Amino acid sequence: MGKVGKAAAPEMSDEEFESKGRATLDEYLNIRDMKEACECISELGSPERMHLFVRLSIEHVLEMDAKSRLATGSLFHKLIKENLLSVQQYLQGLNEVLEFADDMAIDIPLIWEYLGELMGSMIQDKRQSIDYLGKALEPVKPSGKAGLLLAEILRTAEKNIGAEDLNDLWQSTGLTWDQFVPSDENVLDFVKSKKLEYTLRKSKADPIALMMKELGFMLAQGKCDNDHIFDWIKKNTDPELTKQKDFIRALVTVVCQSTIEGESIRCDPELLKFRAKCLLRYIDGDVDRELQALFAVQALNHKLVNPPGFLRIIFDVLYDEDVISEETFYAWQNSKDPAEQNGKGVALKSVTSFFAWLGEAEEETPS
Repeated sequence: MGKVGKAAAPEMSDEEFESKGRATLDEYLNIRDMKEACECISELGSPERMHLFVRLSIEHVLEMDAKSRLATGSLFHKLIKENLLSVQQYLQGLNEVLEFADDMAIDIPLIWEYLGELMGSMIQDKRQSIDYLGKALEPVKPSGKAGLLLAEILRTAEKNIGAEDLNDLWQSTGLTWDQFVPSDENVLDFVKSKKLEYTLRKSKADPIALMMKELGFMLAQGKCDNDHIFDWIKKNTDPELTKQKDFIRALVTVVCQSTIEGESIRCDPELLKFRAKCLLRYIDGDVDRELQALFAVQALNHKLVNPPGFLRIIFDVLYDEDVISEETFYAWQNSKDPAEQNGKGVALKSVTSFFAWLGEAEEETPS
């Protein structure tokens, strides 16, 4: 008789998942150990059902005290940051609550304030993206309460990161109040009544700095595809700006930074190859932009104190992926521009072998 294999554990039902999820949330709210909560949620082993955790968590704490709602929003933020919860799953779970929010307001008059605390406490990092707010508020637009909920979200977020940084984030989304405030209401009066008139001012921040902040956060997520990057730039950046040297240098810097792994500060060549399409799109074979890209890499290398092999890996990928031409590499090597001398000598030494290889490759190429 053959050996009997160990029976597989039965799959957890939705009811069991929700029961364990609720118990995990209660324990977190009791001891406020974020790390342990993330570990327990990871051990549930049902990443495809995380939208259920979002929905049950919101329902569970909705009528608790403000501290519990704020702590739950903070947990959502952490779960997304740790890739235990996707933004799409969060929106799905949230939608399952918001589609009934107007009806629930009959029994819970302060529901918009409560939901604002839950959603606003997710905004804790001035580098994070809040583009998702547009989709998040869709379910309450028919009731005319989208503007009210948005105001409560931003008021809570302001307490976390301050008005200036919050305005930077708000401006970066491209969203406007008239998308959420009912058409029969005066937008200016509404926003002033909520003491959020600063969101009507254009951000004082440099558009390049804003771009680096936003793209840096998006690229740090790892799973963000290049099309998403293209869409964000198209939506938030003046087409003329994308041709300027400051834009190119900022884009190259933030892309290369996103490929750094480990304490040894090593560039992940495969990730850089994947992101090379972002650079190709905007450098577009323009010699001046190519040279600015190399100056940006030189500056980043200098800032990082010349990590061993860092510049060579980047040069190899930029060459192999046709981002930078041979002529531009030589132009960078021979450049005497006094504004670009910081770190130039050390950078040249670190890529001596690259230029030796480039010269040999030229000699082997038939004329």
